[in-house]
Amino acid sequence: MIRGARSRIRQASRSCGADRVIDYNKEDFTKVVKDCDAVFDTVGGEVAKNAFKVLRRGGRAAFINGPAPTPPYEDMASLKPDASRKRAHLDRIVQLVTSGAVKLPQITTYALADAQAAHRVSEGRHLRGKLVFKVR
Repeated sequence: MIRGARSRIRQASRSCGADRVIDYNKEDFTKVVKDCDAVFDTVGGEVAKNAFKVLRRGGRAAFINGPAPTPPYEDMASLKPDASRKRAHLDRIVQLVTSGAVKLPQITTYALADAQAAHRVSEGRHLRGKLVFKVR
């Protein structure tokens, strides 16, 4: 797996299973990646359009931020997965996490009364993982 990320989260990307991490602030992924079987784009816009440049013929690209662009070749698939919160999707996520196929990021829990402190952490942009509020 190849992942685009800022250099400061390189190690976190590797711990999530990335074999290679491309610092998108320093490298053009279209120049260093080729012949991917699949691309999963979460950015959209120009990045989504460029996804096909690294996809092999017959490959599949999925886009979750904005519309799925038209592929340049008929044998390339451009997919817009249903990312709604349907029970079946959530059950599948639970299965993947429980089996160990998907690793959860570090989760830091805050009481709702501590929202201001959590917001400061979030604004600092050094957060690894997710912030979660306990409301009950």
